Amino acid sequence: MHRPLANLTRFCASLAVLLSLGLLGACGLKDVPSGTGVRGTVLIGPMCPVIQIGTDCPDRPFVADLEVTLTGGRVVARSRSDRSGTFEIPLAAGDYILVAVAPNPGGPPSGPSLPFSVIEGQWTTLTVSYDSGIR
Repeated sequence: MHRPLANLTRFCASLAVLLSLGLLGACGLKDVPSGTGVRGTVLIGPMCPVIQIGTDCPDRPFVADLEVTLTGGRVVARSRSDRSGTFEIPLAAGDYILVAVAPNPGGPPSGPSLPFSVIEGQWTTLTVSYDSGIR
């Protein structure tokens, strides 16, 4: 009596996995070649309350959420930079916009939107500079 229920559960689980794989394929993830995309560093600055001539106050690495959109605005990839500010996002060749997501929408820090192109078989390198809001 319990066997038909177990078989139905197994069937439903298998169907869910197959549908999920089909949706991933429909999203274009299978079309992303290895060795192609965008990589770079995310920095934040200024980090000193008052910058004076002759005083060293370099921008610092920043952990940030990043989105890659098509020129029409559709998000095609999401990523997060690591503690050293580096990121790498595999992408197919094409034209994109890297959106530096604001951790506090409407307040600092704020990040840019950077248009860029990916050439087949190459990595595009970007530096993403967040404005800390410190003046």
